[in-house]
Amino acid sequence: MSSNVPDGVASAFQAHDAYEATDGGYALTTTTFETTVAATADGDPVQYAVTVLVPTLDAATVEEIGDVLAESWRETLTRRLEEAPKATRARVDLDATYVEGIVPGYEYESPVSSLISEASQAGEGGTPL
Repeated sequence: MSSNVPDGVASAFQAHDAYEATDGGYALTTTTFETTVAATADGDPVQYAVTVLVPTLDAATVEEIGDVLAESWRETLTRRLEEAPKATRARVDLDATYVEGIVPGYEYESPVSSLISEASQAGEGGTPL
């Protein structure tokens, strides 16, 4: 976190069990993918930057995927990420996707395979894909 962040912001992250302090902010420890949050208070209100590192589709699948699928997957992910700020609003519409970007019909490497397995075990009717 930058040094000009209000004490209450830093205290909130420190008090939450899911976050660990890092050099530039806080790491979220309860997600499969590497996720960090940094806050700056250069203006009002405090600004937050959330970074989530995720594998591409071709890096997450066991078998090879075609160039057309890889390209359309990237385009779709880009559009979804452009809409990400809407996810922080009070109203959220769910579209039955457990993890954004998983394409049914492929075998996945870890950690994606673990997410699918957890969804299968927790769900009543299989994965929500």
